[in-house]
Amino acid sequence: MVFAAAFSALAILALALELVAWPTSARLNLSAVFQGSCGVRISAVGPAAAAAGLRAGDTVNLPATDARSRLVLVLQSESPSEAGQIGDKIVLAVQRAGRTLMIPAPLAARDPLSSFAGDLIFKLFFLVLGIFVLWRGRDLASLFLGIWTLGLLVPLPIGWFGAWSDGGRLSFSTLSAFLWVYSPIPLYLIIESLARSVIARPVIIGTRAVLGALMVPSLFEVCVNAVTRVTTGCVVLPTRQLSDFAFIAVQIVMVLFFVLSYIAARGEQRQRIQWVFWSFIVSRFGVLANLLGRMVGHPLELYNIEWLTVMIFPAGCAYGILRHKLMDVNFVINRAIVYSILTTVVVGFFLALEALLQHFSVARGLSLIVEIALAVGIGLSMNTVHQRVEAAIERVLFTRKHRAEAALTTLADEASFIESPDALMRRTVGDISSQLRAKDVGIYERRDGAYRLTCSSDRAQLPETIDADDSAFIRLRKSLGEVDLEELTSKLGAGGYAFPLSVRGRMFGALICGPREEDDDYAPDERELLRHVAREVAAELHLIRSRDLADLAQAIASGTLTPEDARKRARELTMTSE
Repeated sequence: MVFAAAFSALAILALALELVAWPTSARLNLSAVFQGSCGVRISAVGPAAAAAGLRAGDTVNLPATDARSRLVLVLQSESPSEAGQIGDKIVLAVQRAGRTLMIPAPLAARDPLSSFAGDLIFKLFFLVLGIFVLWRGRDLASLFLGIWTLGLLVPLPIGWFGAWSDGGRLSFSTLSAFLWVYSPIPLYLIIESLARSVIARPVIIGTRAVLGALMVPSLFEVCVNAVTRVTTGCVVLPTRQLSDFAFIAVQIVMVLFFVLSYIAARGEQRQRIQWVFWSFIVSRFGVLANLLGRMVGHPLELYNIEWLTVMIFPAGCAYGILRHKLMDVNFVINRAIVYSILTTVVVGFFLALEALLQHFSVARGLSLIVEIALAVGIGLSMNTVHQRVEAAIERVLFTRKHRAEAALTTLADEASFIESPDALMRRTVGDISSQLRAKDVGIYERRDGAYRLTCSSDRAQLPETIDADDSAFIRLRKSLGEVDLEELTSKLGAGGYAFPLSVRGRMFGALICGPREEDDDYAPDERELLRHVAREVAAELHLIRSRDLADLAQAIASGTLTPEDARKRARELTMTSE
């Protein structure tokens, strides 16, 4: 939880810093690829760059270009980012026909609001999904998916870093490029976590070694060469082409590993990962197309398509989480999701407001009054907004959970009004089995020195009789609290929970809730509700049994039962309490 909170906070902070920088960020109106150790070749120019005298095919001499101009050109060519600041004077040392021309290059002002909105939606999608799986997941696959998505929201689809100093822009852009280049590592670990049961250990170790070796040139290029290009104009080692080949090889290795895993999977296991598999395959097309275009010197303008395909993979994982519980989502109510959404919305709202006020040239005094008034209004309404956002998330994501909670609460409330023990037990195991989708639900009662199954759900595979000294029942009698069956070796099985049926500190039976149909764990609030149901059912069963024993005593006293019938009825009703 500490790691999830820290990583979520860093992601929110990074997004907030980018949003703050957006109004002043800008980029050169051209595309370029690195050439040799100290040059950049312009591959395409926009109208503004063409009007300034720049041409496709021009080569920029980086050492002869000033540091600020190198910073903007190199960083936007290294990763999708806007490292320029409105007002920067960019002059490029262009080599043409044996001469060096110092050509001023115009900066394109910040993106229009429509492009900004699309980019922001992409980042918010990754932020919300990343926080969701990071806080609610409880296995390695969900952990790595959360790390992957929260890391990618910084560089994709574009990073805004123009508001900071030259050192800040270089640091942010280097971090952004690193987060993009390193992203295959957690992406592969997601796949490995899903495929570990069907792929041999030597294959996994070998794949890790290959991927690690292939990642070195790319990481060196963005962490070392990019910095030296900015600071000196030249690279330490010319590894650009090697890093592009290696990065493509990384994508191919991951695809092959997942294909082999999918082929090796069988039956239900394959069905459970098919959405993740196909979304991953589709998500690689845009990435590979962009890399291939960059290698041949003609970067493809596929940004929108590429980012759309990148979004497909986490969307497929999310579908797998919600439909198949592939990553074992907990139903703990994580308020972090609500507060993250509110924080992001409020920050985005104020930044959009600031941009609109600047666009319409509103006087600074009036602008400040408007912002203060809106801040006060949002502050006063924040509690209501929080409740509505939380309620909306609960309705969308946890409808089944709340329906089950309502049904079991009704069962606990109505238990004391059911007069037949058989009807009470049938209602209990039936409601728990259907609402929580538990496989093996049953009620055991103590009789003749053992615990006997008196009622069970349909298709339950529970033993009819369990010894009184079974480890689960020993633990139940000792603690009079719930017992996690995974922690014990018991005839009840290795999954689910057992809850004592006790009155006044004495246990006479147990409610067993076996594993759920989708292998999902019982959340703490669900276990608390089951403890409440067990207490109410135990109290009513004890009351019914006591009333029946009282009726038997009265029948014996009045002589309406023969001694044989009285003994038979007594054996049926007697329970040995402990």
